[in-house]
Amino acid sequence: MKLPSLFKTPKHSRFHFEPRYYDPIKEEIQERTERIKREMKLTSDEKYKAGQRISGSFSRIERNEKQSKTEKGRLMIILAVLAGFFGYIWYGDWVLYILGGLVAMYVLLRIKGKI
Repeated sequence: MKLPSLFKTPKHSRFHFEPRYYDPIKEEIQERTERIKREMKLTSDEKYKAGQRISGSFSRIERNEKQSKTEKGRLMIILAVLAGFFGYIWYGDWVLYILGGLVAMYVLLRIKGKI
């Protein structure tokens, strides 16, 4: 039940949102088939759109760089956990302190932008 008020309360607003769908694999397949058809002269001579192949190669390079960065990060985390575990078993607590200090230094240098 609503209490009386001196101020007018705003009503909820509605909006219509149509999400866009983008499938890079499907687009790449279509570009390849169009290029092959042009090479085989099956379609009429269309003008070449500048930058089609260039933009595709740049996106592939960016995708590979992102994957390699995540793979390196994952490998570093796994190695740090394994080193900490086995170091703790063989040498004791001080290995964890050293490993924590190294991780803190790495994060600090990463934030500063030197790595």
